[in-house]
Amino acid sequence: MEYRFTGIMLRKREVGETDRFYTFFTREQGKVTAIAKGVRKGEAKLASSLETATLAEIMVARTRGTGKITGAVLEQSYPALHRSFGFLRDVTRFFADVDHLIEPEERDESIFELLKRYLDALEVIAAEPVDDRNAWLLTEGAYYQLFVLLGYQLELGMCVVSRERLRSGGVFRVSFSMGGVVSSDHFRDVPDAQPISENAIKTLRLIAHQPLQHLAKIIVDDAVASEIVRLRSSYQRFIRD
Repeated sequence: MEYRFTGIMLRKREVGETDRFYTFFTREQGKVTAIAKGVRKGEAKLASSLETATLAEIMVARTRGTGKITGAVLEQSYPALHRSFGFLRDVTRFFADVDHLIEPEERDESIFELLKRYLDALEVIAAEPVDDRNAWLLTEGAYYQLFVLLGYQLELGMCVVSRERLRSGGVFRVSFSMGGVVSSDHFRDVPDAQPISENAIKTLRLIAHQPLQHLAKIIVDDAVASEIVRLRSSYQRFIRD
């Protein structure tokens, strides 16, 4: 039986001499992996429609086991993004993490739309002659918004122990096992909590819900930027483990 998917290409892996496995996130069936036979041959035309970080209509023949890609029609190629080594590196890394975080064939249109908005927003930034120093925050926003969709939203408005609202000027930590921020009065109750600054809390509140296309315009100082990336990486490992 042949299935037709609208999919965003996450990653590819070579197998044998001429074949390749492709993993893509589809609107219809979530994450799907299928093999394209002979796609690495010089005369093969299918490969150009299956590049990472593109949107395509993909036909997959299935009986048992891994499906076989029988055809693909490229819908959005994101040319400006692919001309930027830095943007493409970030997308490739993010999509590899998406692959690790998401179970196969669990349909979730909200995740599909997030991935598409992410590519659309990066394409706009890459195509414009503007200062793109803060484009990294767009990718961090995509990570945190993905965590929310996967059910791992951090509580950033109140202490997860006392349930009291956080007060400006306080000292805080964040506990991934407790699911949010801990105020200084309760540090001893949460031994796995790690430091988090007030500015990082404010930034995380913003990027977890702000439209992705707006995030590259936000100015974040270097210390907070490093903190955001460090916390995201630690939280990502916690989710995966």
